[in-house]
Amino acid sequence: MLCLAPCLIAVLLPSPAAESALAQSSLVYALHKPRGVLSAVGESRARTLTDLMVGAGVVPLAGHAGRLDKETSGLMLITNHSTLLRAVIGQAPVLAEFGGSPVPKRYTLLLAGAHAPERLASLSEPIEITRGGLKPCDGATVLTATAFRDERLATEFHLLGRDDTRR
Repeated sequence: MLCLAPCLIAVLLPSPAAESALAQSSLVYALHKPRGVLSAVGESRARTLTDLMVGAGVVPLAGHAGRLDKETSGLMLITNHSTLLRAVIGQAPVLAEFGGSPVPKRYTLLLAGAHAPERLASLSEPIEITRGGLKPCDGATVLTATAFRDERLATEFHLLGRDDTRR
């Protein structure tokens, strides 16, 4: 089921000036991107975010905050408000207008099957990533990633005997 509804994200807008700017003819959609859909807008041979929006009966918007791999599902924010978009993705020059810090993001990875504790132990340690990082959670089988752009993650999952990382 696709749920696509316009919303005003007040929690992202601590300053009255920013809230006023967003409220003036801007749209923000919260969209669940299912597996098998490209995080792209425009024309493609594969199913895209544009296809989801058209299918839901709304005019497609070009700006989406972040991207998810084709086989990854998750929440995506889509807006025609360029300043809000840049604040959500963490561009420093616009962050001050929206409270000074990027919106935290959480990535959840699920590994199917049972894995030996010693093989999972390495996943409990923080991994340095160029932008962002990982924070260990309670237990060795759960991690909170604030960025997902590092080959070491793929290597770690491969060492666990997983050829695919379904995110």
